[in-house]
Amino acid sequence: MTTTDQLITLAERIARDLENVSRNEWMKWMQVVESTRLATGIRYAQRMGEDVTVRSNIRKIYHTIGQALPRFEKELERLTSGERRRVFGYISWLLTIQEEHKHSRGGKTHG
Repeated sequence: MTTTDQLITLAERIARDLENVSRNEWMKWMQVVESTRLATGIRYAQRMGEDVTVRSNIRKIYHTIGQALPRFEKELERLTSGERRRVFGYISWLLTIQEEHKHSRGGKTHG
């Protein structure tokens, strides 16, 4: 069993690598993972990140996800499915905070 603090710390580490990923696109990617497996979701993000038929801003988001998540795959695979969902949920909130912070500073996010 992993503590909430450990799950939040993992989510913070992952979220740092997801700069400019919108919460909306993260949630879409999470649906892929929830309906398949983590490894499948990572491959999906990597393919979408290279697909020239996908809009440029969306392609960048998936490229970022496809680059970041493999670095954490082993840690995430060790978690129960419920713990993994919690980590992904924490990440979605952290991405929302990042988006709000950028908007308040006049920055822009993709997606």
